[in-house]
Amino acid sequence: MLRLGGRAWTWLYYVPTVASAALFCIVSLVTFGNLAQVQFEETAGHPGSQLNGAMASTFVAPIMTIAFIVVSFFVLIKKSWSRSGSGFSLGFVTAWCLLLSQILLLTGVGLTATKHLTGTFEASPKGVWTHSSTNAYVATYVLAFITCVFTLVMGVVLLTNRKSFGGEGQHQGQAPAENATQRVEDAYFNSYSTFGIHRTMLSDKVRTQAYRNALELNPRLLRGARVLDVGCGTGILSMFAARAGAAAVVGIDGSPQIARFARANVAANGLAAGAGGPIAIVASKVEKLAELPLPPQAQGTPQQQQRHNHTARHLQPGGAAQRGEAPAQQQAVSVPAKAPPEQQVDVLVSEWMGYALLFESMLGSVLYARDRWLRPGGAVLPDVARLYVAAGGEGATGLEFWHDVYGFRQACMEDVRDSLASDALRTALLRYVPARHVISEPASLHSFDLATMSADEQDFTAPFRLAANGSGKRECVGVVAVVAGACMRSRGRSGQQAGPQTCHAVVVWFDTLFSERFCAEHQVTLSTSPLSGTQTHWGHTVLLLKQPVLLAPADAAAAAAGGGAQRAAVALAGQLGMERSRQTHRRLNIVLRYAPQYVDGSAGQEEMVRYSISVA
Repeated sequence: MLRLGGRAWTWLYYVPTVASAALFCIVSLVTFGNLAQVQFEETAGHPGSQLNGAMASTFVAPIMTIAFIVVSFFVLIKKSWSRSGSGFSLGFVTAWCLLLSQILLLTGVGLTATKHLTGTFEASPKGVWTHSSTNAYVATYVLAFITCVFTLVMGVVLLTNRKSFGGEGQHQGQAPAENATQRVEDAYFNSYSTFGIHRTMLSDKVRTQAYRNALELNPRLLRGARVLDVGCGTGILSMFAARAGAAAVVGIDGSPQIARFARANVAANGLAAGAGGPIAIVASKVEKLAELPLPPQAQGTPQQQQRHNHTARHLQPGGAAQRGEAPAQQQAVSVPAKAPPEQQVDVLVSEWMGYALLFESMLGSVLYARDRWLRPGGAVLPDVARLYVAAGGEGATGLEFWHDVYGFRQACMEDVRDSLASDALRTALLRYVPARHVISEPASLHSFDLATMSADEQDFTAPFRLAANGSGKRECVGVVAVVAGACMRSRGRSGQQAGPQTCHAVVVWFDTLFSERFCAEHQVTLSTSPLSGTQTHWGHTVLLLKQPVLLAPADAAAAAAGGGAQRAAVALAGQLGMERSRQTHRRLNIVLRYAPQYVDGSAGQEEMVRYSISVA
């Protein structure tokens, strides 16, 4: 069958369509022109009305075609939009009807031209045709033949590429979903094919030094190991692993352009597998990779074997922990087949984290690589990820900017501010939040064990309670171990002792841990906490509340209530859920439910806001 990629099928369909439509018009004009030249010789006793039979023969095909188009169109449209239908798009239905109509019309035109040429048609009673000029019927046949060829090509292209044909109007079909997914994938990998994003990530010392320390300061784990780097980018983590003593490193990246640069970087440092080094770079999505370019497997060091054997006692093959019986059907769908032993690696490393930890859905690819390529007992770096939340003041949103611009109020920009606030109730804000704008104690929201979790555990809903922080001091939660001056203590906004403060948002951040489970010699915590005193390229995810909530410690809230002031809550409590979008690939949907809690134990009205973060 004729399978076409890119836009080739589109051109190969539309060019013959336009050409055949033009030729069909010419064929029709020639045929009807021939009929106009027919001279009917009247016989005795029979008037010349016998021409009606010839005209009926000419018009029967167009009439049948019109009826067929109408019936086919409505039948296929109904089936396309039915819940159990085949899911053909409007574009496919229209093209199919056009194709069939041309077949029927060509049949009718060819029949009429043949009868006119041979002169064998006899009206009833007997009638005689006179032939038209030779040029007329030759042109008719030539054009009809060319149109038939075009029609045949159209049919082959249309049938073999029907999944690519369609438009945004399809509801149940697969083609628009596949096209939309491909557009998102293209946008996603294209965003990582430029130098700017990689410079930003490499310049993030919190990020890069955490990975370097985890890889280079754990020689018992890395020396002689086979390492898989998922989403290798410029190859920096692969080169860290090689410098730590890995026997073989495979770096995978879905962007062919950046993979090409990674190969050049590896070669420039004398680490390319083709030149005797340990690193091989592959341009592919990990889910589409058939095999890893690994050398023949060598026996690991005794320390490695001891570490792997210890971990394997707690893990099932494929990295899944023994958590009781899991649904067999679900495992069959989500867990890939384990690669043969010679294709398995000892260490899986990836910098997969996105905004709010889970944005971009790269974690799914890491889990796939773990289940497919990591040997039982192998190490996942990092192996733990944790989400945290805290209450944020107005400064956390950045929307207060127009209140005071170098001492001036920008009144004309208030409408812009309102528009931005409205947008922020649909799309999460992504920005760095200074510690002074965190007005509650941080709360641990959710934790992921990357060595044992299943793919469906990426979607979750967890409760939280954000207690007002009246002392102005912050607990040391989620502090990066590789940065000096670990815990920054602040005193409310502008450094003053904190009293009642207005909560405008919930601030979300994450930590990832290279824990003792795999990094026995040197543990590392990579934190993006606003309380750590350092910035990362991830910044923080800010979820704007519908209405601000006044927060105060219990004693301050009670005093304020007794004085008749605005009622202050002692905490903001609720649930926060994250879910991968089912409609738009790599979009992260966030649902926040919250309500103020008061000193007397009562709760205010619960609100719910839905946010999203999208690639394109």
